[in-house]
Amino acid sequence: MKLDTVEREISFTLGPEDSFVKIFEKEVKAAFAEEIAHLTENLETAKEKNKAINAFIKGFEVAAEFTHRQYVSDNEYIQYGEDIEKFLEREIAKPIIR
Repeated sequence: MKLDTVEREISFTLGPEDSFVKIFEKEVKAAFAEEIAHLTENLETAKEKNKAINAFIKGFEVAAEFTHRQYVSDNEYIQYGEDIEKFLEREIAKPIIR
């Protein structure tokens, strides 16, 4: 069976304790539910279905973009004459807010 090339953008947010692999698989299964249903319709056991789904997901070409909500864009400039140590203390050493 030949499948057509399909491009989909899947976007999700990970929490501090989340597993990328688990969330990615869940989102892919939701985005490609129709294709997965068609792929597994003639398979009998859950083991066969899982194997087919895993092969389907592993066949993807994936490009990921990671951003941190606090540092999406960083345009910091040190003012002329400002003490560098004070700048680093004030701007760079900020705690990450969750």
